[in-house]
Amino acid sequence: MPSEIDEATNIQQQIHNEMEKHGLRPGANITVVGVGGAGRNAIRNMRALGIDQMANLVTIDTDRGSDRERYPNRKKRADESQ
Repeated sequence: MPSEIDEATNIQQQIHNEMEKHGLRPGANITVVGVGGAGRNAIRNMRALGIDQMANLVTIDTDRGSDRERYPNRKKRADESQ
């Protein structure tokens, strides 16, 4: 039974092969944007697969409540209440 690392390596190789097949190269100007919690999780999984070596990965967090827990020292925006 293949390990998660073997599976991730296999997926990364498949992505690389598909990119080459379509004339793309690692480092091509591709940006993937993940929005919200699900988008953040998708980007995290893409990073784990090494896709960040082939594309720019950006997340936009729309959950203000979790910001305070993850970033307690972040300054509040002018439009934010307590």
